[in-house]
Amino acid sequence: MRHYPNFRALIRVTFVAALALTGVGVGAEGGPATRSGPPRRFSGVLSDETGKAMAGVRVVLVPGSPVITNEEFYEQQEGLPATTTGPDGHFSLPSPGEPQALVALTKEGYATAAVLAGSTADVALRVSPWCRIEGSVDVSGKAAGAGVEVVADWQGSVADVFFSSSTRTDAQGRFSFPRAFAGTYRVFRRGAHSENGRSIEVVAAAGKPAWAEVRAMGRPVIGKIDLPAELRTRGNLRIEMESPEQYLDLPKVTLPPNVRTLSPEARLTWFRQWEQTPVGRQNSATWETAKRMMSSDEGPQLRREERTFYMLDAPAGRYMSVAQVFDPDRKTPEPLAAFTYRFIIPPLPPGIMGTADELDLGVLAPAPQGAEPGDQPAPDIAFRGLDGKDHTLSEFKGKVVLLDFWGVWCGACQLEIPRLKKLQAQFGGNPDFKLISLRACEVSPD
Repeated sequence: MRHYPNFRALIRVTFVAALALTGVGVGAEGGPATRSGPPRRFSGVLSDETGKAMAGVRVVLVPGSPVITNEEFYEQQEGLPATTTGPDGHFSLPSPGEPQALVALTKEGYATAAVLAGSTADVALRVSPWCRIEGSVDVSGKAAGAGVEVVADWQGSVADVFFSSSTRTDAQGRFSFPRAFAGTYRVFRRGAHSENGRSIEVVAAAGKPAWAEVRAMGRPVIGKIDLPAELRTRGNLRIEMESPEQYLDLPKVTLPPNVRTLSPEARLTWFRQWEQTPVGRQNSATWETAKRMMSSDEGPQLRREERTFYMLDAPAGRYMSVAQVFDPDRKTPEPLAAFTYRFIIPPLPPGIMGTADELDLGVLAPAPQGAEPGDQPAPDIAFRGLDGKDHTLSEFKGKVVLLDFWGVWCGACQLEIPRLKKLQAQFGGNPDFKLISLRACEVSPD
């Protein structure tokens, strides 16, 4: 576990405006206000939990919905308005042009507060003590050993500030998060799908460490992938296999006939009401089960020479994975071919949560080409763009469309923003390419 003596806020900032990578997207929720006259400022005092003023502490004003975490995921953001508290704990900063969050981290704890656009009101920052989360990781019926990455995601926010952190297990498979916000956490092993690993919930509170036992819920699985005859004998091929994903048996959603003409707010209202119906509750329960049961391995381990893959801890379910075949002699980075493989892992006997007994799937043949479940027209999603106009996905028929769904609560979505900006910079000038980012709560339920 790393320790950071200066305890500075390591913050990744997400701007709603950063998603305006094209002329079409979800409307921004506000931008820097234009002002005339002298700059406005606000002041405040930082104190500990007993009310004693705290001097020499860095206070940062952060736009967007920041995630406070450690440097394994986020780089320190430079250029943010910041100051250091004086001997009496006093600080002063420029008033923001849009709602922002005020953040201070100390050895003793953390403090956050919301600051409204143009506010000149005094802010009282009170430090809450750090909480501690400890636990162990069990893989296939035994302690995981050293080096397994564990993530603690906070299931809440204070002043629209979120907290997430990661660490690695020691030789005994144990881990510790010595500094965490108070509240409920989802603790899981880091895998190829970082937000979808099997997880447990723990409640962190000051004074007593919360204990999280991240246990295996499946079994080791081994299998071998076959290739078409024309590729089978070529020994110089490189094969990359994606982490298998489970199929979900979700109930069919019957949309209202006027869903295309409803405003984003009306669609959201309808969806919230649908969630309370029997079908909606079944849908939510299926997703919750999938989140707890989905494999959080570091992806399948593939031995190229034998085309054999290995999954350390796979729960029961129907799976699909894609293997891409590359020819190292070709100058282009595109794959030579890609094949889909499907397989079923049967459930364990009743009462057994995880086992070290290995399941051999044998040789898996690629699925027939053109039989992918996704080889169907995309639904004609309706959304409102940055131009204030209503759009539908069908407007871009014939173009290459990268459709990105995101949420302010989604750490993985925030991680994708630099990659999306890079893609837009690379292909945005091509009239046949369109990048559309939609906030999850603002799209139609289909």
